[in-house]
Amino acid sequence: MRVVMRTHMAGPDGSAKRGEEVDLPEKRAKELIAGRYAVAAKPSKRRRAPETAMRGGGENASRPAGKARGEDGEDGAGGARE
Repeated sequence: MRVVMRTHMAGPDGSAKRGEEVDLPEKRAKELIAGRYAVAAKPSKRRRAPETAMRGGGENASRPAGKARGEDGEDGAGGARE
């Protein structure tokens, strides 16, 4: 259940700032609403953009296969070579 926090909240499960909208288990959300620590969030009319994830072919910081440190002209020290 989504709620908007009226106060700051922090604990072992995370934290939330005043005015932040958070998604909580229904039981916990109702406890916070009953204690006036949060209010129920209004349903959003905007649709969330679908999450996207890269599949393979993404950039990474690894060296090309078969290249050992120093073979590509870089010593990894970030400075000029002596």
